Amino acid sequence: METLLNLYNEIIGFLGISQALDILETGNYGAFRTYDGIVALIYPIIPLLLILEFILGLIYKKPHAKVYKVNFLIYLFNRIIGRFLAIAMVTYIIGLLQPHAPYADIIRTTVCIALGVHPELLFIIMFIDGTWGAFIHIGENILKDGRLGFMNRIILTPSHHRVHHAKNPLYMDTNFCNLLAIWDRVFGTYQTEQHQIPIEYGITRDLDSGNFLDVYFGEIVALAKDMKAAPGFINKLKYLFMPPGWHHTGNNKTAKIVREEFIKSTTQPIN
Repeated sequence: METLLNLYNEIIGFLGISQALDILETGNYGAFRTYDGIVALIYPIIPLLLILEFILGLIYKKPHAKVYKVNFLIYLFNRIIGRFLAIAMVTYIIGLLQPHAPYADIIRTTVCIALGVHPELLFIIMFIDGTWGAFIHIGENILKDGRLGFMNRIILTPSHHRVHHAKNPLYMDTNFCNLLAIWDRVFGTYQTEQHQIPIEYGITRDLDSGNFLDVYFGEIVALAKDMKAAPGFINKLKYLFMPPGWHHTGNNKTAKIVREEFIKSTTQPIN
């Protein structure tokens, strides 16, 4: 019986609906108008989208079993880390810093309200920000084009976010915004999806997507090897702070350099 209860709690925890269920059980539906209530509605969006994406993947194409296996192992590993390390660390930090109330949400809401933003408007903004951040992760099985018409020029769309996860030279290190595309334009990281350049998901090094250890720890191992091979303490330290692709020999292949070289070499028009 205890095993079934633990399994139930794990499922509820994965779906992120525990807070919403607590509110529904009390019958205090007005709580959904508060900040905690809005957060309770936002949490389940991403896991539900993941489940929908998986189901549609089964319908439209043969799923890559090894990828789903690795994702499941990552989920289990994160749960273990969350239980034994993260919770202990969060508890310690809260106890250490609680007298100063240094929580991001408290600071953000306090500053906004102090500047004259009405709490109701602030909740609406936070709800839009949270839900849209989940919506742009919709995969190709749900929204294949993902450009959303004229909105593609104004806000970050699923198409933009697909570009963010691509390893093509043109798409590397672009589209970091969560909602308004204007910020990527300001910082020079804005890039639209090009029909003539199909998106290749992943990272630039060869990755064994069916190997849990390579997926979870591969980049840490690669960084450790680079630091070990670098001469001198300063060069070793730079590997921690310089952009990925930086090399102590000067043969740098950072995302910025790779992208600029591609744009100069291509004869295709780039938007």
